[in-house]
Amino acid sequence: MDPDKKVTLEVVRRAEKELDSIPTMPFTSPAFKLLTEKISQYISNLVIESIRTSKRNRTDNISATHVEEASANISYRNRRNFSRHLGIISGILIGFAFSKMLIIINQGSVSVLDYVITAAFGITGAILLGFHMANN
Repeated sequence: MDPDKKVTLEVVRRAEKELDSIPTMPFTSPAFKLLTEKISQYISNLVIESIRTSKRNRTDNISATHVEEASANISYRNRRNFSRHLGIISGILIGFAFSKMLIIINQGSVSVLDYVITAAFGITGAILLGFHMANN
């Protein structure tokens, strides 16, 4: 077994053992089970990212600085994924609005509904693009 995986499993096992000794109140039994699963998942991700950070810095041991950096990387990665999705959706909406605008220009006679749809997609895409740019 990979030594990094072994360390990760050991840390998660110890954390789960500690969580077993905590009273479950005010959580329901299924809620507490889900909570412990999420904590275990976060701990596992944190250990793996700490190991990666330590290796990037070419050190043999994981320091508190590595753990802090790993924690920041994990939270930044989640925020970055959301921002990336906003950028993709905004690009699709703005692209649709531009293509619809070209159709309107070439057709000559168009309905009010075409203008409303084009404006709605363009404005929504612009707002999402603004959120995407603000997050980056």
